[in-house]
Amino acid sequence: MFINACQSSKLSRTFYDGFVPYFISKGARGVIGTECDTLAYFAMEWAQRFFQKFLAGTSFGEAFLELRKEFVEQHHNPLGLLYAVHCDADTIIDHPSAGAVVA
Repeated sequence: MFINACQSSKLSRTFYDGFVPYFISKGARGVIGTECDTLAYFAMEWAQRFFQKFLAGTSFGEAFLELRKEFVEQHHNPLGLLYAVHCDADTIIDHPSAGAVVA
């Protein structure tokens, strides 16, 4: 579950309600969101670049690390650190091989 909204993955030691626990309790394999308010233009750029990498087979963790480095090194922008991954960072999209039989 990718929630590209302000404070969508904010957690607190005294407050266990919110998007992350709700979606995990409903069976989501993980949740990605921001820890605080995020600029809309940055959120749009981050999401587009994240999905390009992730849907091409890059793992969550690799995609996040690459994007954080890219934004800091090329654009001097640390806002990628606002995104939190609440899932296995090794998660990937595995495309079925061509000609595979799906039952």
